[in-house]
Formats: sequence, structure tokens, C-alpha cells
Amino acid sequence: NYTAEEMLQSLRRSRSIGSRCARGPNFSSSRGPANNNKKSNRTRDLIISGTSVCCVLGVLYYFEQTKLKAAATRNAAKSVGKASVGGPYSLINQDGVPVTDATYHGHFVLLYFGFTFCPDICPNEINKLTEVLDAIGTKQSLERPILPIFVTIDPTRDTIGQLKYYSRDFDPRFTWLTGTVEQLKAVAKDFRVYIGKVDEEDEVASDSDEGGEYLVDHSSFIYLLGPDGQCLDFYGKGQEVGDIVDSVKLHVHSYSLSNASNSAIS
Repeated sequence: NYTAEEMLQSLRRSRSIGSRCARGPNFSSSRGPANNNKKSNRTRDLIISGTSVCCVLGVLYYFEQTKLKAAATRNAAKSVGKASVGGPYSLINQDGVPVTDATYHGHFVLLYFGFTFCPDICPNEINKLTEVLDAIGTKQSLERPILPIFVTIDPTRDTIGQLKYYSRDFDPRFTWLTGTVEQLKAVAKDFRVYIGKVDEEDEVASDSDEGGEYLVDHSSFIYLLGPDGQCLDFYGKGQEVGDIVDSVKLHVHSYSLSNASNSAIS
């Protein structure tokens, strides 16, 4: 028989054991949940880093496109109110084939006026044009390549045969154009090209000095024509190749945007 005190102590021990069983075992030393937390944190960090990189690249692309569009818009605005330069023409190329301005529609054209007996400026500008074409590269976002065209301002001496002979020293991508005196005068006037023939004594020479020893004083510009034949820009002999390349690329980009916009409207 238990005394009352012994029964009370036994009851207290039973309650203590029941309390420990209810709480369950202590897993505080287990490493499973901690490892899961670390993996979760690494995954979260990777997701945040990847999202940040994508956001930065997206912002950079957006600002680059915005800059190009703004430059194209400014360029279009500058052209408003400019004097008309260029116009239709009918000439003949170095192979004796008749051509017109429409022959080259659909292409961007880099047009230069000069003469084959020019001692230095014309050859230098032709070589500069070649550098421009090389810098732009063949991987242009165009259906057709940019065409370089040389138009003589000295048709008396720059016959088909002379142009053919002269072309051998330069890039084969060039087209060389000549025509009658009247035809070339009309083209030069449309493109606002200054021409002044002088002989060796710096006296003005006449158009009748066929085969004579004379130079031709003329303005020296490279004209950029759009696929519709319109003059988009022009570059003097003092402009660097890099500046011309940047300008041409801008006009090409502007043209592409305009075409995309017109297609969307259609």
C-alpha cells in the first residue's frame, strides 16, 4: 500500500514523462533544414542577378534605339527647306551602255564629279570613297549594296575608252559615266557643281580645246543619293572617312525606319 505522499510523487513523475513525449524529440542539431535554406538563398540570388543583367541590357538597348531615332528625326528636320540638289539625267557608262538616274533607283548611291586627267584631288577622293565602302562593309542591312559612281566633268577627253582605261586603277565596284558636253553641263548644274577649265598658264580655256593640255577647276563633293534618287547629303574633301561612314549609316537607318513605318501604316 502506498502512502498519500508516495502516490503524489508518482503522479508528478507521470506528468513529467507525458510532457516530454508531447513535445517530441529535439531536432535542433539536424542539418537538413539549414541546407535547404542555403540552396533557396542561392537560387534567389541567381534569379535576382539574372533579372538585373537583363534589365540593364534592356535599358541600354532602349537608349541606343532612342538615340538613333532622335538623330534620324533631327536629320530629316534639317533637310526641310534645303535647296534642291540633283535631278534626272541620261548618260553612258564605261561599257558604252546608256543609263539614266532611274537605272540606280533602289540603291543608295555615292556620287562624285571629277575628271581622269586630274593630278591629285580626284584620285584621292575616289580612294576615300573606297575606304568608306570598305568601312561600311558588305554586311549592310540593305537589300542592295551602296553604289559608287564617278561622273566626268571633262567629256571632251573622258571618252568611253578613256574611262575604261582609267577604271583599271581603282575599285571595280565603281561605275564611270560620261556623255556629251551639253548632257554633262546639265547634270553638273543640277548638282550645283562649279566647273572652270584652265590651261597650263592659268588662262581660261574653251570647250574647243579638244585633246589640249588643260586642267579643270571644280568643286569637290561626294553626294549621297537615296534609293529614290533624291540627294540626302554631301561631303566635302575635308571630311574624314569616319564622319562620312557615320553619316551614311545614319541615313540608311533613317530610311529603314521610314520604310518600316510606312509598311506598318499600309
